[in-house]
Amino acid sequence: MAVALSDIEIWLVRRLQMVFLNLPETREERVRRDEREKIRREEGQRRMELRARAAAWYGRMKEAQAKGERFDEPPPWEE
Repeated sequence: MAVALSDIEIWLVRRLQMVFLNLPETREERVRRDEREKIRREEGQRRMELRARAAAWYGRMKEAQAKGERFDEPPPWEE
């Protein structure tokens, strides 16, 4: 009797084969891994840009408070 494997089971079997049998990645696996890494790098870049904008905003806010001026600029994470 043949039982169909789910996608996660196929993935798990492939990972175990790669680890224990020292099999190389297939082209598809490498392409998927490269795509995931690219997405992670892009998300990291966006987070760094947001942090830089937030730090600049915070500096302007503290400067305005120190001068006793009104500061109505919305924070960058609310834009």
